[in-house]
Amino acid sequence: MPALTVTAPVADRSLVTVARVRAELGITEADLSTEVLTDWIRDDSDAVCAACGAAADQKRRRTFLEEAVTITFSPLEVRTARRLVLPWRPALDAFTVDVRVGGVLLDAEAWHLDPAALLLSRRDGCSWGGGGGWNDDVVITGTAGWVPDEVPASLRQGVLRLVRLRWEGKGRDLTLKAISTEGAVREEFWIGGTGPGGSGIPADIMAALRAEGLVAPAMG
Repeated sequence: MPALTVTAPVADRSLVTVARVRAELGITEADLSTEVLTDWIRDDSDAVCAACGAAADQKRRRTFLEEAVTITFSPLEVRTARRLVLPWRPALDAFTVDVRVGGVLLDAEAWHLDPAALLLSRRDGCSWGGGGGWNDDVVITGTAGWVPDEVPASLRQGVLRLVRLRWEGKGRDLTLKAISTEGAVREEFWIGGTGPGGSGIPADIMAALRAEGLVAPAMG
């Protein structure tokens, strides 16, 4: 797998603001402190990015907010590859991308980037390890992600929904499915997560994210 490095990570990975959450969910400072609500929003933003398959950087941070990224493919990874699959960080800005092979900057006309699929190919049709560069790595630098005001609505709504679930579930057992009190008390509990494959992200949220093309495509 290629290595993704971020030298100046975004200071706040929250995909929605505290003010937006308070306004939409009606949670006041008296109900819940800003410190706790901020932690919820950040944690749920991380959870949404992870569920979408956003690539982690060198410190395992994941975000869809704008960052300058460096992606490094080893010589072994590029030796016979005609197309390079970049780590999943949507909104990669093709106009900011530079490509270097063995430290040498390639002319922009020498390669083609499909930003939607995150596929990088050479225009001459050769493999990235061709032309005598069998021991060269390929390094891509660029800017990926959205500024806060341009975060897709489905991402914001996904985080808002998770925060709502936290708030509505505050003080009760979310694994409790049903209670029967006829004769003797009988309790049923949910086992596992709420989404596909035991994910903690509800299925309807994942469906909305997938419909917007925000979930990493399956490789194979």
